[in-house]
Amino acid sequence: MCTRFLLRRPAAELAAALGVADFPSPLPRYNAAPQQHLPVVRRRPGSGRREAAALRWGFVPGWSPTPTTPTLLVNARAETATTKATFRDAFRHRRCLVPADGFYEWRRTAAGPMPWLFEHTAGQLLLLAGLWERWAGPDAEPFESFAVLTTTPNAVVAAIHDRMPALIPAPSLDEWLDPLTPPERLAALLGPAPAGELHARPVHPRLNNTAHDDASCLAPPPPAPAQLDLGLG
Repeated sequence: MCTRFLLRRPAAELAAALGVADFPSPLPRYNAAPQQHLPVVRRRPGSGRREAAALRWGFVPGWSPTPTTPTLLVNARAETATTKATFRDAFRHRRCLVPADGFYEWRRTAAGPMPWLFEHTAGQLLLLAGLWERWAGPDAEPFESFAVLTTTPNAVVAAIHDRMPALIPAPSLDEWLDPLTPPERLAALLGPAPAGELHARPVHPRLNNTAHDDASCLAPPPPAPAQLDLGLG
């Protein structure tokens, strides 16, 4: 799964890199989490031009009778999104990218879940594949939401977790957003990123609490407590 990510580049730098007029703030985000409004890049509805917009993380299908779902749809499996009723129409017509400087996964330890940060080895921006949707119901305020597509992990991520976000190469940005891109090409884009493109490091378990969203989340984890030898053996 992918349930948290890091985005700390300045908004002006992101806008220039992604070819959009401006970029939603506030930034930086050290602990971007589900149910928050976060930036995605998509084709502007009705014009086809590329834009950045802040959407809520947690996908609500357009046909849902209510703006809530029994389970928060943070992720969509790349292998089934094209056929699953929840995501099928969005995959066909409303694909997006979620820019990130890194994403987090957790390893279970005796001291509790330990977060690990995955970043590009050359410091490049990561483009997480996503789907977005607009929900509008009677007597309710319309809103837009998104989910991140996940795929099988590469060797780096597999050491920590059995899934990873699908990462779209920067040169394929427009291919991914274009509704006319052939399905077989889209499938090729959704495989795991080459292992050499990512490196991982453990970060502070302060990140486990979504209320914490500052640079201290990126600090190294505290040392494990030493075992007390009572000399009773």
